[in-house]
Amino acid sequence: MSEKYVRLNERNQWTIDLPWPDGIRKRRVVPNVKTANEISIRFQAARVDGTWAELRRRLDMDRKTQSMTFKEFGKLYLEEYVASYNRAYKAKASRIRILRRRLDGIPIDTLQPQHVTQFVSWRKGQKVTNRTINRDLIVLGHMLRWGTRERYLETNPSPEIQKLREIQWVGQRPTDEIIDAVFARLDLRAVPLFTFLRETGCRREEALSLGHDQVSLTSNPPVVVFSDITKNGRNRQVPLTREAIAAIESMPRASGYVFYHPESLTRWHSCRDAWEEARIAAGFPWLRIHDLRHHADSVIMPTRHSDSAMEGHAAYLEAA
Repeated sequence: MSEKYVRLNERNQWTIDLPWPDGIRKRRVVPNVKTANEISIRFQAARVDGTWAELRRRLDMDRKTQSMTFKEFGKLYLEEYVASYNRAYKAKASRIRILRRRLDGIPIDTLQPQHVTQFVSWRKGQKVTNRTINRDLIVLGHMLRWGTRERYLETNPSPEIQKLREIQWVGQRPTDEIIDAVFARLDLRAVPLFTFLRETGCRREEALSLGHDQVSLTSNPPVVVFSDITKNGRNRQVPLTREAIAAIESMPRASGYVFYHPESLTRWHSCRDAWEEARIAAGFPWLRIHDLRHHADSVIMPTRHSDSAMEGHAAYLEAA
C-alpha cells in the first residue's frame, strides 16, 4: 500500500508523488525507498485523520533542511533570526565562522556530541580561554535550539552541550591614578569614548554602537538606554554622570553614532589599538578595557578625575 505513490525515476532516484486534498501535487526526491515508503504511509494516514496540511508543512520544512550542512544552517540562522531580531549580528556571525572551521561539512541533523568535543579540543589547541570557547558553544547551542523550536530540525541533534569550567580572572585592580595615567596617553580622539566607558561601566560594544536616539539628557536623571545589544536582550537604563554627559556633548553630531571615528565618520571597529598604545606607553600593559567596567562598579562615580583628558579633547576639536 505504501508503494502507491513511490516511483523510481529515469535517473534511478526514488521519488514520491503526493496528490494533496486541496489539488496541489508535489513530487520530491528522497534518499531511499524506505524513506519514500514511510512518507507515503504518513501521507495516507494524514488524509484520513485530517492532519494533511500540517504534514505538508512539516515535509516542506524537512526538505528545506534536508542534508543542509552546518555552513548552510548557520547562514539560515543568521538571516532568519539574528538579523531579524537584531541580536548582535556581527558577534554571532564571528562565532559561527569559527565553528564552521571544524563543523562546516557536517549535515546539521547528524551533528553529534563528539563533533562538539572535537571542536573544543581544537580550540584548546589554539590556546584560547575556556571563557572564549564557552561563548562559541553558547551560540552553537542557541542555534540548534532555535532550529528545533522553528521546526527546521525534527529534534535537537546535540541537546546537551557541556561547557568548560571558567576560571575567574583575578589580578591587580586599577586605581584612579593608574587609569588617569593611561588616559593621559590616549589618542585625544578616543578620550570621549573611554571616558564614557569609565563613567558608566558599559560594555565596549554598547558604547561603540551607541546612537543618539538612545541618549536622554533631559530625563531625571540623564540616562542612556540599551535594549537589543545587551547581553541578555533586555532593556537597561544607565544613569549618566557629569563626566559621561561631557563626553557625549564633546562629540559633534557628524554621525549616527555618538562616538565615531573622526576620519570615516562611522563607528570605531573596536578602538582597541588606541587603548593598547596608551596602556603600554603609560607602563600598565596589564590594564584591560574591561577593567574600566569593574572599576565603575567599585568607585563612586562623582570622584572621577578625567577633566584634564576631556579638556585636551576639547582643545583638539577647536584646533581641528
